[in-house]
Amino acid sequence: MNNLKNKLIDSFQDFQNSTKLDKNSASYQNICTNFEKFSKLGFPIIKDEEYKYTKFTFLNNIDFNIPDKTKDTSLTYKDIESFLFDNINSNLLVFENGKINWRLTKIQSFRKVIIVGSLKEAIENNELVPNEISQNSHFPDDKLNILNQAFLNDGAFIQIPDGTDLYEPLHLAFFSDTRNDNYFNQIKNIINIGECCNIKIIISYHTIGDKNSFSNISTDLNIGNFSNVEFYNLQNDSNNSYIITNTNISQKRGSVLNSAAISLHGAFIRNNLNAIHLDEMCESNYNGFYYVDQNNFVDNHTLMIHAKPNCISNETYKGIIDDNAVAVFNGKILVKPNSPKINAYQKNRNILLTDTATVNTKPQLEIFTDDVKCSHGATTGYLEKEHIFYLKARGIDEDRARALLLNAFATEIIEKIKIDELRDEIKKDISKRLNVEDDFYFCEILESVK
Repeated sequence: MNNLKNKLIDSFQDFQNSTKLDKNSASYQNICTNFEKFSKLGFPIIKDEEYKYTKFTFLNNIDFNIPDKTKDTSLTYKDIESFLFDNINSNLLVFENGKINWRLTKIQSFRKVIIVGSLKEAIENNELVPNEISQNSHFPDDKLNILNQAFLNDGAFIQIPDGTDLYEPLHLAFFSDTRNDNYFNQIKNIINIGECCNIKIIISYHTIGDKNSFSNISTDLNIGNFSNVEFYNLQNDSNNSYIITNTNISQKRGSVLNSAAISLHGAFIRNNLNAIHLDEMCESNYNGFYYVDQNNFVDNHTLMIHAKPNCISNETYKGIIDDNAVAVFNGKILVKPNSPKINAYQKNRNILLTDTATVNTKPQLEIFTDDVKCSHGATTGYLEKEHIFYLKARGIDEDRARALLLNAFATEIIEKIKIDELRDEIKKDISKRLNVEDDFYFCEILESVK
């Protein structure tokens, strides 16, 4: 862990010597301030309350290096083709070891309508003010977000003007090329959405190579009045990938957000999701599904802040944990003073497939006003033997019966993905995990079971 920290300090010194930023500028000072904070705080440890179940021991076992920011991108379409969604006609932004790859990026439908570019270039060209780059002041300080602010390689800077309807999803694909080395990438995305927009956003993570990747990715999503946004965070990487995501979402009056975080593969996954309603009549629907096995780890931490009256939030996370895997869920709903008429709901459900699988779940409510409807709950258990017996009694073998029940368990989350082609791809991935046919899905078989 200290070895990587020392490499980061050396990397920061290189940045100071090579940056194009004016060293008297607010942007440069903001980066330096975060560097000083990280130098004092370091990486999270289990003594930190928010990371008490999240162990960064892999940093002691793997020697990660910092990518050379001056090196040109080298991935080809052949390298990434198998990781893309064949049936989704999207606007694709490709990042290679934290740096945007313009040769593989294909913005096909709206380049003249909105701004899509490199965050690094936007900072150097003074297109951003420092408080747009810094951690959102509405949310608690987080060591990983501070780290991201101080050492970001690059990222996406996207400005969507009022009244924009994007029929093709915006797909941000982050590739770690580890064919030659273990790499640690720092990436930050800023996505500003204007008023009365309809936008679909997909973020996916991929490792190419046999060595290890470690990515710390921060995304600030700012949603304007009466806009409707779908946001999908997909993690189906290899077992040599270590992923941290920090997603900070702010919503203005009358906006609606439908979000899903799907975690199917990865040695280590930590998702921090922070959201706030800045005005009345906002709605947020946060959904998550995770399926971890072997010795892998997934941790979902969510914070929903209701700062204004007359808003709605619904949060459902479900997980399947197999072998020696570990899952963590910590969800907090915070209703601030003078914010009545809030309807907030949170649920976490887990199925353990072995006696050695582990879940730590902690739903929380903090309410500082009256006249609200808020509830939360969590359950953890095994597949019901009676349910398996019921299916076996109707001629279904035990393995297929288990697969039916697990697929039914996942259905509630997967069916909430509104991009049909993406939903079908995720169904196929889950079917593969369950060792059944690609076209197998519980809803299609339910009638025959009856």
